[in-house]
Amino acid sequence: MKKVLLIGNANSVWIREYIKNIHLPMGNKVFLTLYEPLADNYKYDYESMNVTFIKLYKGKGLIDKINKTLALGLFLPRRIKALGIDLIDIQSPPHNLQGMVLGFMLKKSQTHSLLNFWGSDILCIGDQEAKYLKPVIENSNIINLGTEKLQEKFHSLFAHEFDQKIASMIFGSLGFEKIDEQYNKYGENAREMAKTIIGVTLDKVSILVGYNGKPSQNHLKIIDALGRLPQAVRDKLELIIHIGYGGSESYKKDVENALKSIDTSYIIIDKMLDLEQIATLRLATDIIIHGQDSDALSSSVRESIYAGAVLLNASWLRYQEFDNLNINYVTFSHFEEIGIYIQDVLSGQIKIDTQHNREMLRATFTWESVFEKWKEAILG
Repeated sequence: MKKVLLIGNANSVWIREYIKNIHLPMGNKVFLTLYEPLADNYKYDYESMNVTFIKLYKGKGLIDKINKTLALGLFLPRRIKALGIDLIDIQSPPHNLQGMVLGFMLKKSQTHSLLNFWGSDILCIGDQEAKYLKPVIENSNIINLGTEKLQEKFHSLFAHEFDQKIASMIFGSLGFEKIDEQYNKYGENAREMAKTIIGVTLDKVSILVGYNGKPSQNHLKIIDALGRLPQAVRDKLELIIHIGYGGSESYKKDVENALKSIDTSYIIIDKMLDLEQIATLRLATDIIIHGQDSDALSSSVRESIYAGAVLLNASWLRYQEFDNLNINYVTFSHFEEIGIYIQDVLSGQIKIDTQHNREMLRATFTWESVFEKWKEAILG
């Protein structure tokens, strides 16, 4: 059993599930940073896991940001020593001044540390932001880069200077358990029930376009490509756009206007979903089109495939991890190709073994399947 200081966003479902599925089974005692008030729906979960909070905020605005940064560098090292912390577990390190402060904190505390990159925290940055990250990287003992894409980007920024520290653990997929629960509850009617709950017309093929409201999901390009399909094909489709987070109101309006212009049924889900609702959305999806600018290994995509959806994936997002497992999916190199592939899937010219995909993902991306690698890294 270790005393672990976990530095991250306590209001993130990823943090909550990571503690529940990785640290708790090891018997670790977790101290978790609070950068803002804790959401009500998380309080019971953390209490049941016996998590102790270390509050770093006092108010709002610029002064509070300064206080948080100072607390990381000056207050935390003393608390780490007083609490007898064995491991500092940093989730999604910031590429700003706080990254440099965290590096100072690690150096001062002299405590074993694990640095976990999530994807957007490194895939989207350049050399200038990397300078803020370097101190925390230099003073970490283990640098976790869970996918080949993350490792490639890391090497493009820092060459091979820190190769001896690099590990490769991934998070389990959040929705798998809830998807299984719905399969067990409704059996062969699970997909029909999910579509009914989401509001999908049962005799239409549902297509999920992206999985958040950010322009980098390229909704407009994908919608335009689908709008070029013959009307007879479009009449068979119902598009689902989930814009629960990211994106401005003006961009959301642009997406809605684009949907209206192509004369195709659509559903817009403009709210955050809990895990059960996410599982329902995945089960209600027949096809997912994934054409965002960059990605490490999307949990949303994994969940959709696990629930039985056919993936149309941009070539620039090709996942080596999927290829290694012989996951069946369709690759498009240009947005103009989407319509062709949609028609081929609908006509049966392209056949996807969704059951094989589900079995491979269950064996590789559940929390149970990834646990041992985490255990080895954390407990040594």
